Amino acid sequence: MESCSRILIFFLVLMFDVSVCGGNGYGRFTKLDPKKCIKADATVMSQLPSDWQKYKRFVKICPLTKNKINSDVSIISIWVNEYFDAKYPPLATHQWEQFPAPVIMDKMLHKIGSLPELFPDDDITSSIVYYGKWHGGIPTEIRVDVENPAEGGDYYYSPIVYNSNNGVYEPKNKEIIHGKRH
Repeated sequence: MESCSRILIFFLVLMFDVSVCGGNGYGRFTKLDPKKCIKADATVMSQLPSDWQKYKRFVKICPLTKNKINSDVSIISIWVNEYFDAKYPPLATHQWEQFPAPVIMDKMLHKIGSLPELFPDDDITSSIVYYGKWHGGIPTEIRVDVENPAEGGDYYYSPIVYNSNNGVYEPKNKEIIHGKRH
């Protein structure tokens, strides 16, 4: 009977661990859900550079949350596919543009970093953002994985880490790593 209890406890712990991880193997990281991002208001738009203004109808802010409470950090990005859907009729060929990279902003709307890829999608790839390793009210690490159906396949970047000395997020390095993160 004691053996059965141990097995049951083992499986309960395993199920809990998978639910916290989201099944992604990233420990206690949270996957950023694009459905929880909201349209950026005029206040947010006023803090973004002029090259963002063209896309203002398609800019969204994604608060990074812990236990359903917003942290002091958000990611702001252009929803590229929504922009193309609005600008071009169905089946029309569209011209690729140099979209500004998503920015990481603090609660005072100061830029404190950026992502290496558009979020959540560009024309071909989809970025998946994970955040975790909390210290106080901020996640100290952001991970960007990219699903790429093209010949090169999926890839990811080294973590973007919060530097508490200067208050910004910095990539460990900027090179692309092919395959899936382990």
